[in-house]
Amino acid sequence: MGDYRYDKGEKIVYGTTGICLVEDIVGKKYPDKTTRMCYVLKPLSNNSATFFVPVDSQVILEKSRYIYTKDEIEEIFTSAAQKKMDWIDDKNVRATKFKEILSNGVGEDFLQMLACLYNRRIDVREMGKKISNSDEIILRSAEDMIVEEVMYIFGSDEGTAMEYIKKKLGISE
Repeated sequence: MGDYRYDKGEKIVYGTTGICLVEDIVGKKYPDKTTRMCYVLKPLSNNSATFFVPVDSQVILEKSRYIYTKDEIEEIFTSAAQKKMDWIDDKNVRATKFKEILSNGVGEDFLQMLACLYNRRIDVREMGKKISNSDEIILRSAEDMIVEEVMYIFGSDEGTAMEYIKKKLGISE
């Protein structure tokens, strides 16, 4: 089609949006009268959403990637399980750090953060409490992102994907 990073019809992971179909690559006119070539991205999890991302945008280069293969996701889980992320007591520092990790997408730090949140939730449940709303929101967002990709990679359902993730992270709750 052209000299683009992705081709029409490919599925990629785009930022925190998740898996998207590269529906097309089109010229889009901007208010300053310039035309830029853009990827037309359709999230698999939201058929009504469409994103136009300039093909030469640094954002697309930094915030997108091909979907992991089975071997790649296994390697990332294995590597993440070898290290432990310590809980950050300061809620503002923690929120900033976790949002940054979340925005960078699925990787070692992401999985370590997810394990840290799961373990924290287990610890506070044992005290008869719940994790904070902000931590719960980050946890849910992280789960949504990783579950979608694991489901896609292994052709599994949500429950099986969650079992796989928790098993790989050593979580038993």
